[in-house]
Amino acid sequence: MRRALSIAVPALLALVSSSALGTDAPPRRKVLTLERVHAAEPLVEPGPTGLRWRDATRFTYLKRDGSGPKAPASLWEEDVVTGKVTKILEAIPVEGTGKDGKPRTFPIAGAQWNEAATALLVTAENDIWLFALGEKAARRLTNDEAEEELPLFSPDGTRVAFVKGNDLWFVETATGNATRLTTDGSPAVLNGRLDWVYEEELAGRNGGRAFEWAPDSSALAFLRLDQSRVPEYPLVDFLPANGKLMPQHYPKPGDPNSTPSVRVVSWGPGGSGLATNAVGFDGDTLLVGPAFSWTPDSSAVAFAKMNRTQTELELSLLPRSGSAVPRSLLKETSASWVNSHEPPLFLPDGSGFLWLSERSGFLHLWRYRMDGTLVGPVTTGEWAIEGDPKLDAGSGTVFFTSTAKDPSS
Repeated sequence: MRRALSIAVPALLALVSSSALGTDAPPRRKVLTLERVHAAEPLVEPGPTGLRWRDATRFTYLKRDGSGPKAPASLWEEDVVTGKVTKILEAIPVEGTGKDGKPRTFPIAGAQWNEAATALLVTAENDIWLFALGEKAARRLTNDEAEEELPLFSPDGTRVAFVKGNDLWFVETATGNATRLTTDGSPAVLNGRLDWVYEEELAGRNGGRAFEWAPDSSALAFLRLDQSRVPEYPLVDFLPANGKLMPQHYPKPGDPNSTPSVRVVSWGPGGSGLATNAVGFDGDTLLVGPAFSWTPDSSAVAFAKMNRTQTELELSLLPRSGSAVPRSLLKETSASWVNSHEPPLFLPDGSGFLWLSERSGFLHLWRYRMDGTLVGPVTTGEWAIEGDPKLDAGSGTVFFTSTAKDPSS
C-alpha cells in the first residue's frame, strides 16, 4: 500500500534551548549607539550552525565564541526530550604537542559527521583525519604532500571519497588504503570538482564538489570537466614578496566552455573490478547540473542538463551499468530562465520522485512516477520553497523552509 506523502516545516532551531545558547533569561535591551556599532563586541550573538540529528532525540550544532570566521567554535549536543545540553568537543585532539608545548588540536569548524554520527572527518595539514568519539586522538587517513580536497563519507562510513590532483580517489577508514578511481586528472581535466564557471554560476549546497555516493556505498557518480579549450586568463597572487602568476581558465563571452561528461565508477569487494559508465555533451551548447541524486536501489543516477542560456532543462537517468544511454524523465522550459536545477528526491519505495519547479510562478514540489509521468503538485500557494527540501523516508514527510508566512524568511 502506498503511503501518502505528508508535509512539514522544520522547527529544529526552535528546539535549541536558551540554555544551550548561553541565555538562560532574555537579555536586557541596550540602546543602539555609534559607540556600540563601532565596538569590537558583536551587536548580535552568533546563532548555532551545522545542526545535525544524531538519532531520534539528540542533535548537535556548532556554537561560536564571538563573531567572525576566526572565532573559536565548539560542538554541542541537546536532547529534545530531557532538554539536557552537553558540550562534546572544543577541538579535535591530535597526537603530540605544538611549538608552544601544548597538546595539538584541530578546529572543530568544518568537520563532518559520518552517517552513524560516531566519527568526525576533518581536513588539516593537506591531509584527511578521522576522529572517532571515545578515542584519544584523530587518526590520519592520508599522508602525502598533495592536498586532499572535498572529502565525503560514504553512507556506510567505510570509505571517504576525495579529489587529489584533479583525480577522484577514496580511502578506507579502517585501513587507510587509498584507491585511485580516475587517472586523467590535470590542470585542464577536472574529475569530481568544478571549474570556475560551474562553481560560480551553478554550484549549490555542495560548493566545488561534483560527485555523489550511491546509497549502497559501492559506486560514485561524478562530473568530469575538460577545460583544455577554455582560454587562460592571467591572475597574480600579490601576497608573496615577488608575486606569483596563476593562470586561470576563464571564458569571456563567446569563448568555449568546459566539455562536460557524467560518469559512474563502481567496484567490487575490496575495491576490485572498477567499471565506468559515462555520457558526454557538447560544452558549447549544454551545461550539466553539478549535483546528482541516486535511485534508492543504487541502480541509476539522475542529473540535469541545460542549454547555455538556461531556458531549457532536461532531467535524465543514467544507469549504473550496461547501456550508457540516459533515459529522459522530464523537461522544463522558461521564457527567461529555469531557476532550479537541483536533483530530484527519490521516494524510498521506488514509486517515483519529487521535483522542484517554478512552473506555477512559485518554487514548489511536484510528484512524478519513475517513468516520468506527472502525478501532481505536492505544495501549492503564492509562496516559494527555500533551501533544499529533505525527505524523511520513515514517515514519508518532506521538511522545508518557505516564504509562506514571511517573504524575508
